[in-house]
Amino acid sequence: MTGLHSQYRQPPRLKIAGMFVGLFALILIAIGFAVSIVQVQAAVAAYTGGESIWSRSQLSAVIYLDRYARSGDPLDLEQARSWLSIPLSDRKARLAMEGESLDAEAARAGLIGGRNHPDDVDGMIWLVRNLSDIDAFQKAIVAWQQTDPGLLELVAIGDALEMNWSVAQPDLTQIALLRQQLTAANDGLQIFSLQFREAMGNAARWAADVLSIVSIIFLLFLAFMAWQISARLTRSVRRSAQNFRAIFEQAAVGIAQINSEGNVLDVNETLSKILGYSKPQLLVMRYKDLLHPEDWESGRLQQQEVMSGNTNSYTFQQRLMNSSGGSLWARLTVSIGHYQKTRTTNYIVVLEDVSESYRMSKELNYQANHDELTGLINRRAFERHLKHVVSQAQTEHGAHALCFVDLDQFKIVNDTSGHLAGDELLRQVAAIARHSLRESDVLARLGGDEFGIILRNLTMDAAAGITEKLRAALEDMVFTWEGRSHSVSCSIGVVPITNKDKSRLPRLIRLLNEPGRPRHSLYSKYLK
Repeated sequence: MTGLHSQYRQPPRLKIAGMFVGLFALILIAIGFAVSIVQVQAAVAAYTGGESIWSRSQLSAVIYLDRYARSGDPLDLEQARSWLSIPLSDRKARLAMEGESLDAEAARAGLIGGRNHPDDVDGMIWLVRNLSDIDAFQKAIVAWQQTDPGLLELVAIGDALEMNWSVAQPDLTQIALLRQQLTAANDGLQIFSLQFREAMGNAARWAADVLSIVSIIFLLFLAFMAWQISARLTRSVRRSAQNFRAIFEQAAVGIAQINSEGNVLDVNETLSKILGYSKPQLLVMRYKDLLHPEDWESGRLQQQEVMSGNTNSYTFQQRLMNSSGGSLWARLTVSIGHYQKTRTTNYIVVLEDVSESYRMSKELNYQANHDELTGLINRRAFERHLKHVVSQAQTEHGAHALCFVDLDQFKIVNDTSGHLAGDELLRQVAAIARHSLRESDVLARLGGDEFGIILRNLTMDAAAGITEKLRAALEDMVFTWEGRSHSVSCSIGVVPITNKDKSRLPRLIRLLNEPGRPRHSLYSKYLK
């Protein structure tokens, strides 16, 4: 038996050789895995930066389409289509990557057309082709796919607006409907954009978790097989850490590590440029020192959720102070991280300057709720105020008044002096009405020569006094245009808003959505 065992026993040299072959294979796998994770992280970072460009381009396209709807200026339409071509180019790239066979040329051209850096394109294509079936990345791809109908709707809205403005008499009602569709499409696209960003953030954390788990497995195998592999593994990990550090320093967004006491532990160069501080200056500051005083408490509840372990990260907007004392709006994504120097659990904060996007969004919201000619709120915003006041009257038993104002001579001014004169008359009437009302009252232009007023917290007698003051102020006004004078008068209808008169109020609210319908039958009182 001993001889038989010796006959089949593996020679020592073959064992050693087999071990080194196994070790070498594991080293190759470890290195390949580390490089793949770095590539995944770089691709995720590229998609995160690309989403920022996509979002700004889509929002700019919406703003220029809205301007074109109001102005009919072909240059606004040209700008809108130019901005819209960026997310549409990204869409073409995705379609080229999703096919059964990759159309690499079309995918590269689409991503570059979407303003992605050429050096990042190959990694972005590799991620979609190889990892899109993984749940962590699939959610991001699905969110991206869900933006297609919204983008195509923007194209259709642009074409419809162009058709309207190409005729001698544009259909203003149709244009108004298209503007509403534009706002709705923009809201939907913003939701999917946020879903894409969050999914990519989760994918990045998933990749980091996978790296940690597999690294532990490799360490156990390598430690069990031989001590020689430790040096090579250490070098591999060091290279991986350097790659991660390079991504940290070269990221297009600001990144900071902050401890639980709020002290800044580390920042990248991009964050220094955004805030205008040098890295040494930031490393001796507390995060609170960078916050706008009014935003010190913002994000507190989300932070508690992270600290309690209920969530891994959260995203919110906050104002920060830069080195010159000015403020900027930033989109912050905060997640739990680890600081290598102290081996403690801290926060990783990813910061993106969204001041321009915030300004554009605020401008778009203002335009959607205000009359461009007079600067007053429009019918849509007025209806929201009216519903709120009606609800308040029914629950708090308050007394308010709803007024409709019609200019009696507006058509005469338009017919005799032209539409420019009519526009100027409306602006002057709006200015006089503002001066005649209280600060708490709501004044809106409902359309044409019709204005709406909500007088808060007063009786009908008090409301009559205010509306009489307005009527008299308008009657005293003499409107002059190109040497021709026009007298101005108006009809004002006043209706009480109380919890005792519920039947008439729903009719009045519905009336706001029927422009051009005579309202005189619903006026309870005229002030002439």
